[in-house]
Amino acid sequence: MLVSLFSFLGCTKNTMNELHIKVPFVFSSSLDNKNVLTVGDQMLSEHVFAYHQNLSWKKGAETLFSRITPDYKSNTITISQEREIHDQTGKVFSLGELCQSIKTNFTGTLHAQYGDLVKEITCESKTIKISFTSIPNNWQSLFASPDFAITDSKLYTGPYYIQSSNNKSVHLKINANYPKDLRANSVSDVYIEAYGANDTTKLVQNLNPEKDHATFLYGHVLQKKDIDSLKGKQFNLQIYQNEWLVYVGFTKKVNMEDREKISSFLDSKRNDLKSYAELGVPAYSMAPADKSWGITESTYNSLKKKITDLKVKKKYSIATLDEWAKLPLFAKVLELLKANFEIEIKLFPRNELGKIYEEGADLFISPMGVSPDDPVGHLYFFTSFSDEYSQVLNAGHELQKVATIKDSVAFGNALKDLEIRAIKHKLLLPLFHYPSIVAESPRLQKDPSLSWDWGIQAWTYQIH
Repeated sequence: MLVSLFSFLGCTKNTMNELHIKVPFVFSSSLDNKNVLTVGDQMLSEHVFAYHQNLSWKKGAETLFSRITPDYKSNTITISQEREIHDQTGKVFSLGELCQSIKTNFTGTLHAQYGDLVKEITCESKTIKISFTSIPNNWQSLFASPDFAITDSKLYTGPYYIQSSNNKSVHLKINANYPKDLRANSVSDVYIEAYGANDTTKLVQNLNPEKDHATFLYGHVLQKKDIDSLKGKQFNLQIYQNEWLVYVGFTKKVNMEDREKISSFLDSKRNDLKSYAELGVPAYSMAPADKSWGITESTYNSLKKKITDLKVKKKYSIATLDEWAKLPLFAKVLELLKANFEIEIKLFPRNELGKIYEEGADLFISPMGVSPDDPVGHLYFFTSFSDEYSQVLNAGHELQKVATIKDSVAFGNALKDLEIRAIKHKLLLPLFHYPSIVAESPRLQKDPSLSWDWGIQAWTYQIH
């Protein structure tokens, strides 16, 4: 077995020319770090763009290309460039380009709308100063996120660059100009292949640690037998708890009374639904209940109205991706809604993901990634797609105000108030939280000084 492990792909011990990664994500036709719609886009952004700093809940913030220093007395953040930044061609990413990048990002991204907090951005020597009316308390997350990556979206400044891509696969080549001390290996080619979430069980059966080096798996698809199968093949499993929320969202086309009836009906089916995705825990807010701003079952139940008549006033439609509709949990929810409310089901291909939120139907069912480091981010994501979400959660730029609360208890309480508001207005019905699971070949081990706290970063793997 040792011979085969150290000789696949024509490699010798401690060398590897290729990494093969599988993910259930959608890739957009063009990559824009300011408009990261899918987790696939987030993953690609992490690979091809440089970052000011890394952020880990285990290790905290660590400087990569820039040292970030806040001064709360003057409400100023100073960005001191620590390394020269090059794109894949060797061209230097100048201070002027870096400054313009930051100015552009602070005009607003899909997950961060902080333009009104910025008073002035000045650039001189190797230093950039950002003057705020009040510093957002998630500033560390901002400068470690794709939204504020060091790029103009056209330059690849990270450990890899995109050689070729489509919505199903991406071929990355090593960026020889990326600092060697910021990578754990010198693998020249990374191949990322997207698989359909509905094919997960078959995929797990066929995974081979000698050629499938890292695979991202949705917790809301996996069964316990799949976990046992992966362990039996000697995969190392990285489990990131409560990173996904499966929920039903309502658009403004659904009146409040009917939202309450549909929510009440699905609430009554929670115990039955649990058996369709074994790794889940009941969700009562966007944030998990173990977070200080998450809603507990008792609080959730106190917000519900007693519903006796489940008859809705009109016929509705619900949207999701065609591959998600085949997942056991999603299929059961759709079956229940169709049988009890005559709700029409509308399915979209993965390359039309945005349509299920924007224009697809009256309701939608979807997973959503929930960041433990930046809880304001997913709230901004919602408000970007819906006027109603924006009116309920961000009237008067309320998310900006919450983001500047320094006291952790007050911050958690303010976020919880927003979560409660979302439930009261029936913006969504949270169903279950699920983990992310990454199955890694036994030859791979993440370098703890480089790795992040989630997912797959090809350049951080030590090869054994």
